[in-house]
Amino acid sequence: MESDWRSSLCGGVLSRARKLGLGDEVRRAGGLVLVGDGHPDRPGDLSLRVLSMQRVHHACPMTVLLCAAAATLLPGTVPHGAARPRGARPGCGATVLVAHPKGVAAATVRIGDGTVHSVSVTRTARRLLAGEAYLS
Repeated sequence: MESDWRSSLCGGVLSRARKLGLGDEVRRAGGLVLVGDGHPDRPGDLSLRVLSMQRVHHACPMTVLLCAAAATLLPGTVPHGAARPRGARPGCGATVLVAHPKGVAAATVRIGDGTVHSVSVTRTARRLLAGEAYLS
């Protein structure tokens, strides 16, 4: 069951954080992001799992996605160290693929001289309902 692995993951992360002396800080921070490498057999330059309100988020919040994509191209950051870039390089419009529980999201990152100039995503609206309307 999906909720079982989520609660197990969240509980495991919090117990390890307590062992490191970070238990209360993690709870107060309100969010924690687990960064994993982009496995060659799966899509994405890196993978993310987001804990928010002590639960694993069902997808990936857009703010987390944008920050992680930018950090992937900045040397010395955790995402940069974990990523397996598949052609994403700093410069004009590098695309970073971020895998999350609901799929993969692509972010376009513009970096120059170690400075992030912009990060963007193309987001399409999903269908919320379908129906028919009869007019007379």
